[in-house]
Amino acid sequence: MNWLAHALLSPAEPEVRLGNLLADCLKGRDRQHVSKPFRAGLQLHAFIDRFTDSHPLVHRSIARLQGAYPLVGGILIDIFYDHLLARRWAAHHPEPLERFLQPLYTDLSHYAAVLPAELGQVLARIIREDRLGSYRHLEGIQTALRSVSRRLSVRTGRHFHLEEALGPMLEQIDDYQADFEAFFPELRAAAQAHWQRCGLAGRV
Repeated sequence: MNWLAHALLSPAEPEVRLGNLLADCLKGRDRQHVSKPFRAGLQLHAFIDRFTDSHPLVHRSIARLQGAYPLVGGILIDIFYDHLLARRWAAHHPEPLERFLQPLYTDLSHYAAVLPAELGQVLARIIREDRLGSYRHLEGIQTALRSVSRRLSVRTGRHFHLEEALGPMLEQIDDYQADFEAFFPELRAAAQAHWQRCGLAGRV
C-alpha cells in the first residue's frame, strides 16, 4: 500500500502515523533513536506490507498487468490502489478527504524539523504538494509514478516509465476497483488486530 492507505490505516497518534508513513524513507541508524510510538508505526508499516504482498487479491491485480511490468508490478498496484481508495473515499472514512488530511499535514509539519534533513524535505514536499490528496486525480497518480520511476532509475541505472502503465490500468479500472474493495476491509481488520496485539490504544 502507498501513502494514503498507510495514513488511513494508522491510529491518530502523530508519531505512530509518522512512523507508518515514513518507514520506507527511514533506514539504518536513523531508526535507532526513534520513540516507542514511532517504532510502533514502523512495525505497523511492515505488517501492512507483508499482508498486502502475500494476499491473493493483490496478486490478482498484479496479474491483470499481464506480465508487462514483472519487476515493479507490486509498486504499480500499491500506487493505483491509493487512487482507488481516494476516488471512493467516502466508502472508507466518514470525513471528507480534505478534512482527514488537514490535521495529518499539521502533525507532520511539526515533526519535519526534527527529522534528518533529507527526510524533512520529503515531508515538506508531501505537504506542499498535497501529495496524498492528489491521488484522487489521475494527474496526481501520474506524478507519483514518474517520481517512483526516477528513484528506481537512480537506484538501478535502468529507465522506468511507470506512468505508461496508467492507460492500460484505467481500461480495467472496474476490475481493479472490485479487487481493492474486496481486499481493503480484510487489510483494515488485520491492521486493527495487529494494533490490538501491540497492547496500544487506537482504532484504524
